[in-house]
Amino acid sequence: MIDKAKALERIRKCLALAGSSEPHEAAAALRQAKVLMEKYGISDLEASLSDIGELECKSSGKSTIPMWEATLAKAVGEALGCRVMHRAARYAGQSYVRPFLSAQRHYYRPYFENGRLFFIGAGPRPEIARYAFETLRRQLRKARKEYLRRVGRNPKRVDAFVLGWVLAVQQKVEALAAPLAELERVDAAIAARHGKAEETAKLGKDRSGLLDGDKDAVRDAARGMAAGRDIDLHSGVGLDRPVMISGGCQ
Repeated sequence: MIDKAKALERIRKCLALAGSSEPHEAAAALRQAKVLMEKYGISDLEASLSDIGELECKSSGKSTIPMWEATLAKAVGEALGCRVMHRAARYAGQSYVRPFLSAQRHYYRPYFENGRLFFIGAGPRPEIARYAFETLRRQLRKARKEYLRRVGRNPKRVDAFVLGWVLAVQQKVEALAAPLAELERVDAAIAARHGKAEETAKLGKDRSGLLDGDKDAVRDAARGMAAGRDIDLHSGVGLDRPVMISGGCQ
């Protein structure tokens, strides 16, 4: 007995074969899809969106998502035909606080895991989007570390540099924008499976001063943009990386 998720996967493969140029093969695949849909109570809408999948990765924040990460994830995901959703951290238990012995009431403190980012799209798109995002995020963290050594422990200046870097990469990624129809299908799948999202992800605070027009922040952001423009989206990030998909209506 297979579960509904596996049934949807089989239906997706059958519907793909139903477009075969061989009439008998196409008819048999379509009949098999209909049988599975009736058996597992799967609607035509669910079947038509069965190729929409999701992959997750760890966010840099816990209850909120850093502004730079939200910008980068959205730009990469939507350029590659994926919506990106965020799930805040869950409570993971309690841990000791220092000092080891304490008479204070808050001897224990709650421990939260990192939040999660979900790339939702058709076929191999979530895998490509997640891979590209994680690769870019690693490159950004490396650039941030190098700039930190240059300016010293000045979080305001480093944050401005990071935002500039992300904005430069965002401009390059958006040139690859997927057709709007891809995102509309993903929206329909999200609504069918999870209902309409009522809230947007909660962003972390902007400490850079860039949004306030701080002159020093603008200069640091300009340096970040210059560094971000050097990123090669294809050879360095793998946006043209082939992804193999197995077929078969079994």
